[in-house]
Amino acid sequence: SAALYAPAVLNRIQPSGMMTDVLGFQSLVVGSLFAESRLQRLTDQEGMLGGNAYSVASLVKDVTNGVWSEVDSTHPSIDLVRRGLQRTYLRVIDTKVNAPAPSPTDIKMDAISALQSLAKKIDRAIPKAKDEATRRHLVASRRDIENIMNGKYKPLTVEVAQAPQGPGRRGASLDLMGCGMEKEQLIYDHD
Repeated sequence: SAALYAPAVLNRIQPSGMMTDVLGFQSLVVGSLFAESRLQRLTDQEGMLGGNAYSVASLVKDVTNGVWSEVDSTHPSIDLVRRGLQRTYLRVIDTKVNAPAPSPTDIKMDAISALQSLAKKIDRAIPKAKDEATRRHLVASRRDIENIMNGKYKPLTVEVAQAPQGPGRRGASLDLMGCGMEKEQLIYDHD
């Protein structure tokens, strides 16, 4: 959340780059949640434990509901950080729906089902959006879902030479683990 980045502190140690950091961290987390190794472990557990296991379907549903919780509110308002998280979710889900090599897990089928459900929720949320930024984001996200479902999703990207550097940071490039993006590639906000 943006509240974790106190301006009084950040302005002294890092005058800019906060949103780049946030987007990078969000990509790491969402990418790792849907990493193929995790999906295969969940599938193995489901094979051994049946209905008692936490399944790939449960993971997809829980992450989707958590990331997109605002669409269920009476008057949705989605701040900048959450919009970034939701775009990250769509980019990662696209890599599962339109993977170059199919997964031996149920991720594709579960991701498609989650996107279909999410599209309906977004359709209901758009006219109730509390602010223009939220409405535009929801309209763009709805279009992105259609493009993912049709295999035509192309997020805008910008290349960076290296991950942000500064006090307490390693100068290594970002590794966006399993979310379908190249190393040292950050996502451009296309609201």
